[in-house]
Amino acid sequence: NNNNNNSLLISEKRIRSGSEMPSRSQKEEIVKSFALDEISTNNSNKQIHKYSYSPDSLQKFFTKERKKRLLYLDDSLHCTIINLILSLLVTNTSSLEKSYFISSFGIDISKILSTHLNHRSNVSIIPNLYNNISSSTNNIPQIQCLLKLLCRKLFDSTFYGNNNLQKLSAGAYGTIYKCRIESVQTDVAIKVINNTSGSFNRSILSEVFSEVFVLERFRNDERVCHLFDYGVTKDAYWIVLRHYNGSLRGWRLSSSQLKSTIKDKIDLYLNTFQKVLDAMVYISEKNLAHYDLKCDNILLSPIGGSLISPLFCDDNNNNN
Repeated sequence: NNNNNNSLLISEKRIRSGSEMPSRSQKEEIVKSFALDEISTNNSNKQIHKYSYSPDSLQKFFTKERKKRLLYLDDSLHCTIINLILSLLVTNTSSLEKSYFISSFGIDISKILSTHLNHRSNVSIIPNLYNNISSSTNNIPQIQCLLKLLCRKLFDSTFYGNNNLQKLSAGAYGTIYKCRIESVQTDVAIKVINNTSGSFNRSILSEVFSEVFVLERFRNDERVCHLFDYGVTKDAYWIVLRHYNGSLRGWRLSSSQLKSTIKDKIDLYLNTFQKVLDAMVYISEKNLAHYDLKCDNILLSPIGGSLISPLFCDDNNNNN
């Protein structure tokens, strides 16, 4: 992105000097060359496959070819190049660069980069890469967010007890689980979104990135669902959120069972409606659109000591 203030470089000399930012056309050439480089490596691997399927033979071939690339001789240079590629994929908004999928080659650059980052030969640079991005004076939060969604080493799903997940619901976009974190006595909701494999398959990274980055941006705002953690595993993206007691729909259905008239509850309903409007005005002022606003997607929890706490229940246990 031309607006990024990151002193990223184009060639090895410019990487060392930090003299200029890449233009849009230069960005495209860098990304395309990155793709062609990976295609060339893949084609070489295909030639090896014709003669041998031995893992040892393939590993020897990979090691031999890797030593020919100057990129891998210097960890600092390696991290800088990856930082550059990451910066090409983000914008100064909550979305990824539209050209991150190189249509002329039909290859998803983000998947190639993910394969690269998660390869066992490159895992050792991840801590330094992440720390450098996080501590940079020109820190761009979009880059840090994207790196977490590409690199498995930066997320530990076992912390959430994979065998203790309680399935709440499932849809086309993913599955929602409830999990109890005993160490902090807290319930969380985990959205697990299957990640399609293969460089030629459509990636859902762009959609996941937009959702996560918006939640990250408003992490401490009570009007937005609280984000605890996020990351990627071998086959899925994980988004860990605060678990809310129920939705506006569930609360409304529960309150309708009370022996009282609409007049008795009108102040409460109007106050609740105003809270929803306040939240929508707020995100609109931040140039965000919800796209799926409905009572099921407005989540609620009771205030401590509130007289209406009994109205809150898990929607999944509601017979309505």
